[in-house]
Amino acid sequence: MDRAIRILISALFCTGIVSTETLRADDLDLPDGTSSVEKTAQSQDTGSARQPGRNDSRTGSVSRAYEALDRGEADAAAAIISERGLSVSAVDRHTIEGRISFLKGRLSPARRSLQSAIKLDARRADNHYWLGRVYQSDGAHALAVSSFQRAYSLGLDSCDLHLNWARSLDASDVVLGEVRQERWNTEFTVTPSIGQFAFDGIVAQHVRGRPDVVIVAPQRSAIYQIHRAIAADPNRADAKCFAGALWAKLNQHRMSVELIESALRALKPTDRARGHEILATSSLALGRLDRYIEHTKEHMRLSGGIDTGRLAAAYDVAADEASARGQLKKQIGYLTFAAELDTTPQRLIRLADALLLAQRAEDAHRYLTDALEKRPSRAERAEINQRLARTSFLTAPESSPP
Repeated sequence: MDRAIRILISALFCTGIVSTETLRADDLDLPDGTSSVEKTAQSQDTGSARQPGRNDSRTGSVSRAYEALDRGEADAAAAIISERGLSVSAVDRHTIEGRISFLKGRLSPARRSLQSAIKLDARRADNHYWLGRVYQSDGAHALAVSSFQRAYSLGLDSCDLHLNWARSLDASDVVLGEVRQERWNTEFTVTPSIGQFAFDGIVAQHVRGRPDVVIVAPQRSAIYQIHRAIAADPNRADAKCFAGALWAKLNQHRMSVELIESALRALKPTDRARGHEILATSSLALGRLDRYIEHTKEHMRLSGGIDTGRLAAAYDVAADEASARGQLKKQIGYLTFAAELDTTPQRLIRLADALLLAQRAEDAHRYLTDALEKRPSRAERAEINQRLARTSFLTAPESSPP
C-alpha cells in the first residue's frame, strides 16, 4: 500500500497535476521512512516558517497576508485573505483582520479582533504586541504597557516592542520609574557609564560627591526600554532619536546629542526635523550657541520653511544665554541678527544697551535713533530718549581748553 501511494505521488508531480505548493503533508497519511524528496514536497507548502498558533490549509497565502501587513498594505492583506477557497484558522483570521483595522485607524474593531484572537490562543506574543499598539494609539498607555509586558514574557524581544513600550511608559510619565542607588564597586571595577545596563536596570545618573554610587532606573522605565530597543537593533535611527529625547528630558544633554547625531542622517525628514529640534535644546543647555542656531534653522527648514519672526526670537534666546555666560561679543552678534530679521524698538534698545557695555557709544546712538523711527510705545520712547541722552554725552566732542 505504501509503495502504491509513493507511485501515485510521483505520477502526480511528473504530470504537473499536483505541485509542491498545493500538496500538503496532512493530505496523505505518509508513514515513517518517507523519502527525502517526499519530505521536501511536504515542507514547501508554507513558503516560510510557520508562526506559532497558525493552522491553515494554505500557509503560504496567509504568510503573504502577514508580509503585506508588515509593509503597511492593509488592502493587499484583505484581498489575500478574501481569496476564494482559502482556509484560514480562526486565530489568523482575527489577527489579520485586527491588524488591517489598526492600519486603517479603526481602533475599536482592531481591539475586538485582536482580543478574540488572544481568547483562542493566549500564547501568541504577536497578538499581545498588536493589541498594545491599539491601546497606545487610543491613548490607553497603561493597558498598552501591560500588553507589551505580556508579549515580552511570551518571548517577543524586538526593537519595535521595546520602542513602543518606551513610548507608552514616557506617555505615562514613567521616564525613570522608581530609581534606586547602588554601590557600583561591589560588581564593577570602574564606574558604570550613564546608559549602561547594570543592577537589573540601567545607569541613569552619577551621584555628585558620591563616586561609589550610581542611580539606577528599573526595567519598568522608558529609559531602560528604549536602550533595550537600541540593543535589539543598533541601526534603528528612530529608536536613537527617541532615546535622545528622553535623555534631554533628564538634562543629560551630552548623551542626547551623542545619540541623535549618530542617527540624524538615517532619519526620515519629519523625524529629522524633530531630531534637530532636540539638538537645538541640548546645544543651548550645553552653551553651544552657534550650534543651537544651526539646529533651529534646520528644524524650521524641515518643518515648512524659515520663519523670520521665530528665528529672530531664537537669536534673542541665544543672546540672553551669551549674556548669562559673560560672552558680550557673541551677545551683540546675536542681537544684531535678531534686529535685522525682525526690527522692533525693543530689540534695538537691547542691542544699544549691549553696545554701551562694549563702550561702542556711537553704534548704540545710531541704533537708538533708528528705534525712534519704528513707532515705539510711550514707555519705549521714554527708554530710548533716556539712553540717547547718555550716548549724546559720550559721543560729544570734548570742548577745547581756553
